[in-house]
This record gives sequence, C-alpha cells and structure tokens, in this order.
Amino acid sequence: MSNFDTDQTISIPLDDIRRGVTITNVRTFFNEEALRDFADTLYRDGLMSPLVVMETEDPDSGDEITELVAGERRYKAIQWVQENVDEDFYADGVPCILYVGTTEDAEFANVLENIEREEVDDIDLAAWIFSRTEDGISQTDLADKLHKPLQWVNFRHLFHVRACQELKDLLREGLISFTAAYELSKEVEEDEQKKWVKKARKFNERISIQQAQNANNPNKTARPSKKQRDLMRAKAEGISEKENKKIAQGAGLALRWVDGLLSDDEMDEALRLDESEEL
Repeated sequence: MSNFDTDQTISIPLDDIRRGVTITNVRTFFNEEALRDFADTLYRDGLMSPLVVMETEDPDSGDEITELVAGERRYKAIQWVQENVDEDFYADGVPCILYVGTTEDAEFANVLENIEREEVDDIDLAAWIFSRTEDGISQTDLADKLHKPLQWVNFRHLFHVRACQELKDLLREGLISFTAAYELSKEVEEDEQKKWVKKARKFNERISIQQAQNANNPNKTARPSKKQRDLMRAKAEGISEKENKKIAQGAGLALRWVDGLLSDDEMDEALRLDESEEL
C-alpha cells in the first residue's frame, strides 16, 4: 500500500468518481442486507476510511478521469444514503486519498484491501486469481504480491476450475465452508457435486469437511468427534457385565490410545497381557 498518497485527503463528489473503467474490482458480490446495515452505520458515524482513487484515462474518449481503486462497498453505502435517506450526505464531496501507480498495481491494491477488510468472498477471489493466471501471472508471483502462502492461492485457483456454479452458490448461501467446498470439488465431478448441493438445500443442512472428504467413498465412516469419542470411552469403561467386560476394556483402551491418552508402549503391553491371558 506504499503507493497511497496519505499526506492529504481530498474531497471529490461521488458522481465524479468512475468505477470499473480500467480498474476491475475483485469483489462482484454484495449482500444487500449487510450493505444496508453498513449504510445505516456509516450515516450515523460517518466515513472512517477514505475512498482510494487514482487518475486514469477513459479508453473510449481519451479524457482524464478519477477512478475508484478501493472502497466500492463504502461508495455504494454513501450512494444508498444519498438516494434513500439524505441527499445532502457528503454532498460537498467524499474524503478520498490518491493512489499513484499503474492500473495493474491498483488492481492488486484493490484485492489486498478487500482481503484485509474481509469484504470479498472466496468465489470472487478464486475467479480473480484464475483470471490473473490466464493473463500470464504465475501463482508464485500472486502469492508474493498478495502476501499469502502459495497453497492459499493454489487452492482457490483449483476451486474455481473444479467447482460447479451450484456449489459456488451454496458457499455464498452459507451451507458449506470454503474448505469443505474445496474438498468436495476435489473429490467428485460436477454432476455429483450438484447432487450434494441439492441434498443440502433440501434438508437445509451444512456439508461438513468430513462429508466432503468422504464424498467419493460413501461407505467410509467419518472419524467421530472428540466429544463422541469421550462419550464412547466413558461408556466402554463403565460396562461391568462379565460377558462384555473384556470387549469393553479393549474398546476403552483403543479409544484412549487414539486420543493420545495411552502411549504406544502401554498399548503394546496391554495387548501382550491380553494374549498371555488367553494362553
């Protein structure tokens, strides 16, 4: 963000700020309800962070224009207040800081601000990352410029390529996390993904990471949660009937070993004792 000229803030009328002419905002999805709530807060408390703009040239007319680099959510919120609540809200101009650099640098600044503010979802990020790789930028360079691990970039690139649109929509609906959606897109093809999406919507149930990881092998039993293992271990250790005691003790030992409450040597010793009793 070193290209931001933060020495002074300038006021620019909202209508004089162009969007999407030469700089594409990574964020395409805005939750209208959340945006309305943000607009209410902004009207009450004022703009906490200025918009970021830069001087560019309209490729059609050749005219010099002021273009938005970062802050479209704030732009939209101010616009909504002016149109629906108070037309004089920031009528004299919106506080802005100037970005100096290339349009390519400006697009990266846009992405970084959206990531830092957690205002952009993984679907938009994945689409943007894919688009940049299509432009010839390597995933390694993207990771470096975004200050993210290479794996973080790679996962989103692969998700964009593998995931069907229905799965991406389900992610926005909150019925699956990004990690689970990535795993599902990795495990099954598009038609099978659509079946999982249809089932999740029918029962309004989230698809867990374990379900996604096992999607290609439905007969595989998912590893029980820590709480489930604790309950099962307590049940096994509490059985006192003579005919079930040995089985219960074995189950209890196995559960303790899986959870790291019993060392390998202790488990091995228990098994040797069991063998000697049978002899």
